[in-house]
Amino acid sequence: MRQVNPQIPAFTETQVSVERPSVPFIIESIQPVAEHLRPGAQQKIDNKTKPLGALGKLEELALQLSLIQNSLNPRIDRKFLFVFAGDHGIAEEGVLAFPAEVPA
Repeated sequence: MRQVNPQIPAFTETQVSVERPSVPFIIESIQPVAEHLRPGAQQKIDNKTKPLGALGKLEELALQLSLIQNSLNPRIDRKFLFVFAGDHGIAEEGVLAFPAEVPA
């Protein structure tokens, strides 16, 4: 449960006005990615306790995020989680350790 500080007034979204930048401003602020960080960012990813490349696409995304944010310590402040599932018939091939009902 979220703690509320009585010293700080609570605001609802309708009470807080957030000025958003214009599209032309956003477009003008786009810079090329920081390619000079690529070796350092890749080294930082590779030095994690895991086999090289074990996280696949996640490692590619981490590298890309470092270059876009021009930082070896990129941040994601607004996180979202999407869960997708599908029945691709692999359980019928007998290659899973568990029956099809378990992953479903």
